[in-house]
Amino acid sequence: MRLYVLGPAFGLPSIDAECNAAVGLVKSHCDANSTPWELVASHRDDDSLPRLEDGRTIHHGYRNIVRHLNHASRLTPEQEANSTA
Repeated sequence: MRLYVLGPAFGLPSIDAECNAAVGLVKSHCDANSTPWELVASHRDDDSLPRLEDGRTIHHGYRNIVRHLNHASRLTPEQEANSTA
C-alpha cells in the first residue's frame, strides 16, 4: 500500500492538512492490521492528493481513502462514523 502526499514541511509528513490526516489514518489502519505501507512525498499540487494505491485500486482524496479503509476493515456504521471524524 502506498500513500502519496504533498511534500513535507515544518517537521510534518506533508504541508497539506488533508494529506496529514490521511497519513494518520493510513498509519493507524496499517498498524492495527499489520499491513505494510509506504509514504511517498510528491510535488504535484493538484486535487489528486492524497492518493492511496493498494495494488488493485487508486483512491483520491481523504474521504475516498476513509471509505476504502472502512470497507476493507468491515466496520460497523458507528465505527465508520468515528473513523471519519
